[in-house]
Amino acid sequence: MTAEDYLSLATAAPRENRHAPHSPRGDSPMMSRPWWGYLGLGYRQPEQPVLGKNAKVRWWQRLRAVVMLAVIVVLLGIAVAGLIGAMVFLAGYLLETAVS
Repeated sequence: MTAEDYLSLATAAPRENRHAPHSPRGDSPMMSRPWWGYLGLGYRQPEQPVLGKNAKVRWWQRLRAVVMLAVIVVLLGIAVAGLIGAMVFLAGYLLETAVS
């Protein structure tokens, strides 16, 4: 950074609302969230915790957890099936090579 950059940082006007969401880099206010932001992926501001009898898991958090669990189970199933298929194919190939 140049001296002018440091000077502009030192003399910058204070933010109007210090609790307004800003990007992780801190350079500008955040724009509207992209589609993956609604899935809980990417940068999120910490939420104020709810304590006591009103502390509940929200329905959309449960739904997101079920969907992500289903995606993980399906992807792991595909990986295991592919591994088993590759082993069966390799065993058949080696058996055919050994017999002939």
